[in-house]
Amino acid sequence: MQDAMMNELDRLESLSSLHSEPIASSSTSAPPSIGESLDNLLAHLQHARHSVGINEDFSNYTFSDLKKKVETHKKRVDERQKQVHGSMTKFGKLIDKKFTNILPSSPPLFSSVEAVTALERVIGSHFLRSGAFDVANVFYAECGTHPPERERANFARMYDIVQALKQGDLEPALQWTVAARDFLQTRHSTLEFELHRSRYLRVLLEPLPDSFPIEGYASTLPPTSLINPAYQYSRTHFPSLYRTHSQCTSQLNRLTTILIYARNPGKLASSKAYGDLADADLRSHEGLERMFVREWCKWMNVSARGALKEVAGLGGNGALARIEKGRKVMAGRKPGPSGSSGTEAWWDANEEIMIEIPVPPNERYHSVFACPVSKEQTTEKNPPMMLICGHILAKDSVTRLTKSGGRIKCPYCPVESTDPPLQVHF
Repeated sequence: MQDAMMNELDRLESLSSLHSEPIASSSTSAPPSIGESLDNLLAHLQHARHSVGINEDFSNYTFSDLKKKVETHKKRVDERQKQVHGSMTKFGKLIDKKFTNILPSSPPLFSSVEAVTALERVIGSHFLRSGAFDVANVFYAECGTHPPERERANFARMYDIVQALKQGDLEPALQWTVAARDFLQTRHSTLEFELHRSRYLRVLLEPLPDSFPIEGYASTLPPTSLINPAYQYSRTHFPSLYRTHSQCTSQLNRLTTILIYARNPGKLASSKAYGDLADADLRSHEGLERMFVREWCKWMNVSARGALKEVAGLGGNGALARIEKGRKVMAGRKPGPSGSSGTEAWWDANEEIMIEIPVPPNERYHSVFACPVSKEQTTEKNPPMMLICGHILAKDSVTRLTKSGGRIKCPYCPVESTDPPLQVHF
């Protein structure tokens, strides 16, 4: 059987070659290869074209002869194609006869009401996240369900603010950061600072239209005032930023210092100490949009990227193909001593698939920490724990190192402590 398969494979390769080769186990003379037939036809056509160019009295007989040659070469190509398809069919039958194992059939996808409902929810949420609210309305109507009003309202408001950012209007985003300041501070977010920095640099470096909204100085300065708008803006907003964004103190100091360039802002770009603040990216809306959307979604307690986009991204990057290939390989294995099938052996004791799945860096959401003592990767049941000295071990290692009385001796430094270790979240 193996020899017959190899012979047929050699014959298939010969038939599908662009150049004529000896065809194994062929009892009849095969027509020229497709490549040779096309080359010969092209030569005839070029010769006819050349003849027309030098002889205006090109006879109808020559055209008739050319037509016959085209039909002849077409017939040869069709015959060769027929032999190729016949060989492919025969080779497929040999494979089916050789490998008789039947792959396990998978249950129909989305056959249950719960699965269909979940799929509709994911697709509808994707439309809302994308700002396609009209499409979402039509989709929910055809599904016979109602869109989640709270989710729709939140995403609609988010997109209103994003559109304002695109147009250079930072005021709606700043108003939201003030309203959600307590939430943002728990996350140590710098969104409010980034928005004020962008507006401050625009006030300092760019000529502003008369309608540009700069809250905090426009209504307090007389028309003939010589006070620089950027200086007034810093006096109005920077004190509160010093109090609420202590992690940005050094950056606020730098922003205040560049007021020395207020009378000649063009020189800021050539400054060695502060030239980076003249970068147009610090005043653009793209980075602010991404940061705002990320914080808004966190405030809504949803992921910044939708489930549909995540699944499509991971599957399209090759993960789905590798999983399917591995499943088929494991399904073809013989049952083990315990009677477990190849499909059951697809998962290991930690409920993880047994092959490496390539995941791009932007799709990696959890850091992998290996315990320096046990050399094992941490899991949800065995998370990383930080000792009082700052060294991090796996929970199982900490348990083994704990002595009577709850005293723990760090294996990497002389510190001993009875304080319980803290779980670390990367």
